[in-house]
Amino acid sequence: MSNIFEDMDYDSATGFGSASVPPLGYEKQKHNQKQNLSATPSAGNDTGSNSNDQPRKRVQMKLRLDDHRVDVFQVSPTVRMKKVMDSFCNKYHLDVESYRFLLDGTHVDPDDTPFSLEIENGDVIDVAQTQTGGSHPAGI
Repeated sequence: MSNIFEDMDYDSATGFGSASVPPLGYEKQKHNQKQNLSATPSAGNDTGSNSNDQPRKRVQMKLRLDDHRVDVFQVSPTVRMKKVMDSFCNKYHLDVESYRFLLDGTHVDPDDTPFSLEIENGDVIDVAQTQTGGSHPAGI
């Protein structure tokens, strides 16, 4: 059996060909999609157990410099933390390589995202100057 739509351009986004004729079974497929959407939990009740779900809400976090300067950032959960770190350091004319960013005592990597770090609204990231040295010579 030949496909009557094989001579038309198929648009995968709409599911229609260039003649705007829906493929057979399209209405039933759309009805099933609507039922599936109504069964999914709302974004507010989602526990985040599925790692493939990308959150859509913005996350509000605070960056606190060791001298108690605090800035609030509102970002997408999928933005790389490098962008937040660079923005914070540029505001205060700091060298990003000379500072560590810590969330609950854990180092924040520039490639992390708020989603991967499980940052919630109001979480505080501490910004501290990197210390070098500090070890005692043996025998003292």
